[in-house]
Amino acid sequence: MPARIPGPRRLLSWLALSALVACGDRPDREVDPPVLADRIFTASTDSMDAFAYLTRENRLRPGPTRLARRFDRYTLYVRRMPDGAIVKALPLGDLMNAMEDSTPRIIAVADGVLWVQRDSVEGYRLPALEPVRHPVKAGADTALRARLAEYIARPLWQRPGSARLFTQVSSGLLPFERGTPLASLALARAGVLMRADRSAWQVDEPASTLVVAGEADSLWSVSRITPDGARVWNTTLPFQFLMAFVLLDATTHVVFIDTQSHADRSGVRDRVAWVNVMTGEAHVLEVADGTVTALPRR
Repeated sequence: MPARIPGPRRLLSWLALSALVACGDRPDREVDPPVLADRIFTASTDSMDAFAYLTRENRLRPGPTRLARRFDRYTLYVRRMPDGAIVKALPLGDLMNAMEDSTPRIIAVADGVLWVQRDSVEGYRLPALEPVRHPVKAGADTALRARLAEYIARPLWQRPGSARLFTQVSSGLLPFERGTPLASLALARAGVLMRADRSAWQVDEPASTLVVAGEADSLWSVSRITPDGARVWNTTLPFQFLMAFVLLDATTHVVFIDTQSHADRSGVRDRVAWVNVMTGEAHVLEVADGTVTALPRR
């Protein structure tokens, strides 16, 4: 008896299933390296100073041409300062054609808990990011629920974490007062760095001020300068700050964020640098590949 030939519709379904089975053991691959998916937040605890951030990595799930799918992979990181070592990396899942409400974002760090919003609000205890169960019944812990609602309602540039976005570099710096030793330094494109509350960034022992200045090669540097004009330390940043100026006030460190495209890098890849305000010791993180390197001081 001749073999039965499947109908066209059944044949197409069989072919599609066969292709999926054949590709099932093939791993997905990176299309674009990871980038920052949200603002950086301070994540300090009693035992360490740290910062937390989300990355978004565009990947491709293999399959037949019509079945291959691109998706975004989200990961939550906590890194220790000053060395930048990863304390915890927590996968937050893969999203394809994600709606805005389901896209992960950090909304707060409060009382040792990092709060993330996606389909719902989730809490993770720092630094190990253990899940925190929070009340969901009506009326349970009204204060916590009200606080989270306040965090969620805030615009991007006003979220907790002391991060500030200055649309112009000069808006993030205070001009030198006339007649002071700082003004006599004749630094180009320079000013006193502002804290999150827009006050001058002062450092004690010895009394000094953080100054940011543009270098001749369009890079920027941070210096700690005493009232008589003496430099305690100077650290050059690998950033150009052509337009935006993003920084994070981490108390013991100032954190700079760079998303500019550079000739020696492939496309726009985020860089994060943190500088110890007492010593000038600094490190820079390349978000794309996760490498951390120390910056030289002068």
